[in-house]
Amino acid sequence: MPAASHRGDYRSVIFGNKASGLGQDQNPVQPLPRRKSGFRLPDFRFLIGVLLIGASIAGVFTVLNLANKGIQILTATRTLLPGELVVEGDLQPLTINADRLSADYLLAGSIPESGLIATRVIMAGEFVPKSALGSAASESYTSIVIELANKIPGSIGPGSVVDLWSTAKSDSEFEPPVVLVGGATIVRVVESEGLVRDQGNNVEILIPRDKVARVLEALSTGAEVAIVPVSLPIGG
Repeated sequence: MPAASHRGDYRSVIFGNKASGLGQDQNPVQPLPRRKSGFRLPDFRFLIGVLLIGASIAGVFTVLNLANKGIQILTATRTLLPGELVVEGDLQPLTINADRLSADYLLAGSIPESGLIATRVIMAGEFVPKSALGSAASESYTSIVIELANKIPGSIGPGSVVDLWSTAKSDSEFEPPVVLVGGATIVRVVESEGLVRDQGNNVEILIPRDKVARVLEALSTGAEVAIVPVSLPIGG
């Protein structure tokens, strides 16, 4: 009996120590740490900024495309009078989106180096019609300075269209007034010279060449000459 008990104790010691040894050597499985997800919700302010920048760029391209599709019509930089030589420096281009105007108005690059001649009054800032310029009108007009019997109205200035009237003297009486030149154009009002400068009664007037002899004849016979406005420039 004592021997059996010794064997049982021996077994228990061996297997017990082995079991305990196995329990100590075995490592428990540890859970892996969770990784934080890399997906984040987009920043809406950033998206709105990108959309605004894109819309701005698209708007610029749209404006540039519209400008490139426009036409350049020439406008007068100053008042141009009939018979006056018009060169490129007297006009400036203005881009507009109206192709239908290209048939009636002068386009940029269409003025020859020799220039063109105005056939009617063209006001400053006005689109220049093709019908208002010609190449042979320079021989049709000339300007002369005349002294008027009446005071020049303040509304009359360069570009005003007037009728030139004459009243001839016969003995001690005046004959009925007649129109010497109809539709003449005022080139400038000649200011009087002296200490006090005022508008005076002298004007430089543009008239057809075939009317010059008639005007000079009236002036040489002492006829009184007056002007009557037909049309005034805008702002005149």
